[in-house]
Amino acid sequence: MIQHLIKTIFTSGIFVLLFSGVVLADVAPSEAEEEEGKALYDAYCAACHSNDAVRAPVLSALKAMSKDAILSAMVAGKMVDQSSGLSEKEKTTLALYLSDNDQDPYAWEAAMMCKNTEIASSNASEKFVTGWGLGHHNKRYQPTSKAGITAADLPDLELVWAHAFPGVTEMRSQPVLTKDTVYVGPSSTNTIYAFDLVTGCIKWSHRGYGSVRSALEYGELPDTDMPYIMYGDVAGFVYAVNALDGSRIWATDSRIMSNIMITGTPVVHKDKVYVPLSSYEVGMASDPNYECCKTHGAIIALDLETGKLVWEYHTTSTATPQNKNSQGTQMWGPSGAPVWTTPAIDTKRNLLYFGTGENYTRPTTNTSDAIIALNLDTGKPAWVFQATKDDAYNMACLSWVGGPNGPSCPEQPGPDFDFGASVVIAQDKSGNDILLAGQKSGDVWGLDPDNKGAVVWNNKLSG
Repeated sequence: MIQHLIKTIFTSGIFVLLFSGVVLADVAPSEAEEEEGKALYDAYCAACHSNDAVRAPVLSALKAMSKDAILSAMVAGKMVDQSSGLSEKEKTTLALYLSDNDQDPYAWEAAMMCKNTEIASSNASEKFVTGWGLGHHNKRYQPTSKAGITAADLPDLELVWAHAFPGVTEMRSQPVLTKDTVYVGPSSTNTIYAFDLVTGCIKWSHRGYGSVRSALEYGELPDTDMPYIMYGDVAGFVYAVNALDGSRIWATDSRIMSNIMITGTPVVHKDKVYVPLSSYEVGMASDPNYECCKTHGAIIALDLETGKLVWEYHTTSTATPQNKNSQGTQMWGPSGAPVWTTPAIDTKRNLLYFGTGENYTRPTTNTSDAIIALNLDTGKPAWVFQATKDDAYNMACLSWVGGPNGPSCPEQPGPDFDFGASVVIAQDKSGNDILLAGQKSGDVWGLDPDNKGAVVWNNKLSG
């Protein structure tokens, strides 16, 4: 049983995890701890997790999660700030109360490890699903010649093997598939696995610091041809892992600001890894005493071999104090314009394309609800297309918090029209390149990459 996270510290800018010997899966809370845990839940968690209007896991879903996953969320995941007022003992007590799952989430691994020493991971040349977009253009298209099946074959498929992951209540990571291996990252275990495609046995596992949220990406290191798995987690770390044995090549803390997480997939081109950064601070604004908001979206480029930072692009300038909310809490801005999705790579024009979300507070910027093109080598913006202007919105604007009159909701809040889908590089009937971008407004945009993102057409499908 892996030891459990109870403390985080920073040393020379590097995120370090300290572990305790407490095995939470084997510990049942005492009656006093049960009462204290309920009191902590009511004080720190119930406003979201027991509120049907909030898009947060309900209490019954939390009860099904492992204690390890819950504690990890408070120590190195999305609940870090919400639990910042808790002591280490209180975090442990809360995790014990919340989870009814007494299973060790990792105990099953030993029995499932491959016994045949001849089983090895695939060669770099034998790959089928290598990343979120199934290619740098994000077309997500797999031809029959590569898939090996057609729609007509589906009724004849039979189950070969299946796995259930104890304590895991969601799967948010797209796998990688090679000729003989499937690489999977179940959320909330902080782990990615390499399964033998024929037998389902585990070739190796790799544990990181936070829940796996991005898809996995497969490639080879320059010069050495060593195959790797690349991914990001909700703790804001990017990992390069040896695809043959699961050993870590490097791990980089991408949190150039606080409250940063990775939801889109890091993509690799030549010697760089391009990482989209989003922020969960949008939800923290529902607390009227929280000084919202100081973070914003970004794209960073890392060196593929070392994981070191090469350049960074910020979707807004650094936040400064603005107005105070109706309860006297200092508000900050500009903020927001997060990058939730996987960038597209345009090698012909040496550009990277991505979409952004709304601003969290005022003042608004021309980079929110936008499609942005960056130079692959320098990170300098080539052009910005903004679909919806003046969109300032955060979770304080939800009806259960106060709606447009919520204490930390911006004046004249916007419609929250993110670009929540990855940009697709496609071709029109004449063979000319066109960028396709879907927006939460129900709009699909066709943009001209040779004319600074000028609108070719716009089709409103819903809304």
